[in-house]
Amino acid sequence: MARLDLTGADASPAICEDIVPDGEYLAVIVRSHLRWTRTRKGRYIQLVVRIIDGDFEGFQIVDRCYVESRASAGPVDEGRRKLAGLCAATGVARPKDTSEFHGVPVRIIVRNRYDRNGSPRSEIREWKEARG
Repeated sequence: MARLDLTGADASPAICEDIVPDGEYLAVIVRSHLRWTRTRKGRYIQLVVRIIDGDFEGFQIVDRCYVESRASAGPVDEGRRKLAGLCAATGVARPKDTSEFHGVPVRIIVRNRYDRNGSPRSEIREWKEARG
């Protein structure tokens, strides 16, 4: 047996990044980054969204909004629609930086799908105003 001299204040609890059931959740964006795709033929905004209410409070969902692609216009069109929905839901009409979305409560519609490796993944399908 290993002897430990720890208290609960020594570290913050782990945040679960897992699959949540399909549904609607109150959430906030806690982090965002502009990243290159694996092939470096495009870029996307990665959003880390934390559920802040209900049975899945504390769960995080990582979502992507594609903003540039030399390979295909489809993901960029979908990314622009997602960002337009996010702007409407947060009330940030003309963001200069993704950090303007951080901490603003929104309602998200989550749907699960399988990625190319066959693993389940939660995906944000729609953004709504928190009060609506």
